[in-house]
Amino acid sequence: MLSRNEKLYIDLLKETSEIRDLVKRTSQYGSFLTYTDFTIQCNLKMLSNGIKPRQEFFQEIPQLKEECAKCWRFYLKPRTSLIKQYDVIYGKKFEEAFIKFLNKLTIHSDKADTKNKTLPDNLVLDKNGSTLAYYEVKYHNAPFIFRYKYAKGRECYEGSLTLDYDKVKKQIEAIRKITDLPVFFIHWIDFPCIKGIFCMTLEDTESILKGGVEFSRKKREGDYKINKKEKRIVGYTEKFYPSVLKMKNLEEFIKLLRSLYGKNS
Repeated sequence: MLSRNEKLYIDLLKETSEIRDLVKRTSQYGSFLTYTDFTIQCNLKMLSNGIKPRQEFFQEIPQLKEECAKCWRFYLKPRTSLIKQYDVIYGKKFEEAFIKFLNKLTIHSDKADTKNKTLPDNLVLDKNGSTLAYYEVKYHNAPFIFRYKYAKGRECYEGSLTLDYDKVKKQIEAIRKITDLPVFFIHWIDFPCIKGIFCMTLEDTESILKGGVEFSRKKREGDYKINKKEKRIVGYTEKFYPSVLKMKNLEEFIKLLRSLYGKNS
C-alpha cells in the first residue's frame, strides 16, 4: 500500500504534462518523471538506513545493479553546454506544476514579486491574501556518479543535489535582510533510483553552508556571456551537496504549510 507521501508525489506528477511536451524531442532517461514499484523499493530501503555504498543495496533491490549500469552509461556521456535561457524556462515549468499541485490541496500558492529577484520565486498566501511563506523549486535528474570519489562516506543517490555555494550564500544573506517569514528550498529529485520531493528550510540550508565548498568544477562554455566589450562569467563553479537523508519529504512539507495556516487563522 502506498504511503501518504507517495500518493502526494504521484498526484504532483499528474501536473507535469507541459514539462513532458517541452522535452519530448530531447534525450531523457527512461524513467523520467515516473514512479514505479522499483522507485518505491529504492526510496524505502536507500533512504532509511543511513548512507551506505550503493552496492550494498544490490541484494535487497534486485533491479538496482542493472539500473545503476544503465544510469552510468547514460549520464557519463558528454552532454551539450548548458544554455541558460532554456534552463530558466525549464525550471519555471516545474514551479508552475508545483503551484498547481498546492492549489489543488487548497494551499494558495502563486508566483512571488518578479521585481524583487532576491526572494524565492514562489509564495504561499493565507485566506486574506497575505504572504505566509516563500519557497523555490529546484529540479535534479542527473546523479553525481563519482560522488564517492570526492568525499568519503557520500554516495550518488543521497549526495547529488548540486547547489551553487556563492549563489545560495548571497541569497540567504539578502533574504534575511528583507523578511523573517519562513523560506523553504524544495528539491524535486528524479534520479533513476530515488524520486520525490525533499525540503529544507532556510535555516537548514544555512547550517549546511557552514561546511564550506565541497567541489569546484571546471568552467564550461555555457558559463560565459560574451558581448563586444567583455567576456564575463555568469555561471557558478563552486558547489556543495546537502544530503537527501536529512531533508523533509513532501508530506512533511505540506504539514508545515498547513500549520502556518493554523497560526494565522
